Amino acid sequence: MILVLAEAPLMLVPKRFRKRRSVKAFRERFRVKYPVLDINYMPDVCRELGVSGRPDILHLSLLLALESPLARKGLLDVYFTTIEGKIFHIKRGTRLPRGYSRFLGLIGQTLAEGSPFIEEVTELPLKKPIILMDERGESKQVSYSDATVIVGAFSRGTFRKNYNEDFRISIYEEPLNTWDVVGRVIAFAELEKNILESAPAGI
Repeated sequence: MILVLAEAPLMLVPKRFRKRRSVKAFRERFRVKYPVLDINYMPDVCRELGVSGRPDILHLSLLLALESPLARKGLLDVYFTTIEGKIFHIKRGTRLPRGYSRFLGLIGQTLAEGSPFIEEVTELPLKKPIILMDERGESKQVSYSDATVIVGAFSRGTFRKNYNEDFRISIYEEPLNTWDVVGRVIAFAELEKNILESAPAGI
């Protein structure tokens, strides 16, 4: 399965804002060289730029995906894209920092200089079928294990880009967090590949 965490509101703080009190406090708190926009700590900058600034969404979703049995079996490729149009591939076997401060340092370095574990690429390998997870999509059964699955990595709104998807799927009647959707589609794929049993023994 190819998992794409799409259109993450992830960007470095522009240089013209780096003398702001909120940005200085953020850098001191997390001890990062390259500050990444985070609305929880820099709401003033995020408002001026008109972005939500939620790197935590990407962090939680990536941890869940990369530590899943599907990934450990080598059956999951993970990509993420940013609202600025950048595309990144996380190399198989990569273990991201669990601590948020270390993740911010890594992702800031990746955006500014590059990283040996997270490589920037020019395009997404969108193999068919393409399944777009959308709260307004259809409620129908599809196979996830050999597909490209696209999950929005933003907190609200809808996709900006057209992905020419084959299916637009909703798995619940109400909006779910990105990491909830990621966990469920990976579990569906694991069941299809017989990596997980349908229920623990004795239940």
